[in-house]
Amino acid sequence: MNPNGNTVTTNLACEDTDVENGTLYLFPGTHKEGIMPNTPRKSFREDPKNNPGNTIDLPEKYLDKKVDLVMKKGDTLFLHGNCAHGSYGNRSDRNRPLFSTTYVKKGDPFVVGRNANRKEFSLY
Repeated sequence: MNPNGNTVTTNLACEDTDVENGTLYLFPGTHKEGIMPNTPRKSFREDPKNNPGNTIDLPEKYLDKKVDLVMKKGDTLFLHGNCAHGSYGNRSDRNRPLFSTTYVKKGDPFVVGRNANRKEFSLY
């Protein structure tokens, strides 16, 4: 979440993902809305069978736009930081490992996360 919209995240699928093992989903176009009101919720660390992340109050026009991101190993997602997204709870015995990295414009604010403890550092 960045109030200036200067964030991009990449997610590289390290294994195949689907709804059963907790794949990501997103709502295209929501990045144009800025940061939307949200309510924190338990993450997968507290309850592995539930959907992790925050609950977002989506405008009605996006409710039927949800896209499940079924990915093959090696697929990469480039995601605008303010695009509403989430993941399903893993209801399988398979992992859903992702390599995820986020870029934020230097000096812009960002949310460090409850567990991620993100830190700013320079690439040069």
